[in-house]
Amino acid sequence: MKKYIVYFVLIGMIIMNIIFICNIKKNKQNLGNIILSSKETFTDIAKRVAMHSDYCGTSILEDSLSIQSLTKGELLLKQVISEKKFVIYFNKNQCDDCIRKLIMEVENAFNNSDLNERIILLASNYSIRELMVFKKTNHIHYPIFLIEDNNSSFFCKMSQSNQPFSFVIDSTLQIGNIFFPDEKTKLYLNSRYYNNIISELNSLGTEISNPSDIIIDKTVVNLGKIKIRKKYSGSIKVTNIGNTSVDFKSISSNCSCLHVFMDTRSLMPDSSRFIHFDIIIMNKDKFSKSIVLEFPSKKDKFITMWIEGIAK
Repeated sequence: MKKYIVYFVLIGMIIMNIIFICNIKKNKQNLGNIILSSKETFTDIAKRVAMHSDYCGTSILEDSLSIQSLTKGELLLKQVISEKKFVIYFNKNQCDDCIRKLIMEVENAFNNSDLNERIILLASNYSIRELMVFKKTNHIHYPIFLIEDNNSSFFCKMSQSNQPFSFVIDSTLQIGNIFFPDEKTKLYLNSRYYNNIISELNSLGTEISNPSDIIIDKTVVNLGKIKIRKKYSGSIKVTNIGNTSVDFKSISSNCSCLHVFMDTRSLMPDSSRFIHFDIIIMNKDKFSKSIVLEFPSKKDKFITMWIEGIAK
């Protein structure tokens, strides 16, 4: 009898060891999957951060970039972007649910604002008919345009993210505020981003090319072809042709790569002053950076000047 008991105990121990080893292998496999998933997530985030760094505030879309309207045929993108716009980009290869969620998220964020006319959608890899069906099926009231990724290095590169994204574009076709929405950050980061965009679009003043009594000798400075990582300097002459002094509120630029300085004390009648600037472009591409001279009066809010060129 004791002999049989020993056998049963040995068999039980063997079975328990087998179960234990199987559990270790299973847990090891699960841990490996978690690590792999984490690596993939990290790689994806790193790629998006790199895209944001490469293009945000440093990239300008081509003037010749064309788009297709659902009703008006072919247009130039710059014809549609007459003022700063908020853009949602997506393509047919991306997750349909992700696209719909992003559009709904933007609709909800802008619901109580007067900025809906400043929102457009750019889509690629669709046919015109498919986009019309997509717009009708999803009850989208924003204008949608078809764009070919291959016609722009920006969209060609950004499409590698495999998910829809949004950005801001101004009348010079300069890109900024690129954002890849994430379900995990929806409660805090996404809403904060949209609130910042709404504030930015609401804060835009009335731009005027020639405020009363002030003459700018050049509102566009074209540096031509320049070398990356090399400092270039220049100046813009500001003249008061009026009979009274003119006050300035501030002088600023839209990029950390462009440093501007000017004496902002009152400018006397028949007097001139110079806006001096230094610029260093880090990436090879066309560029267009702005200098804003702001006035305190309600009548004349600001003048925008542009520093343009091609960095090689």
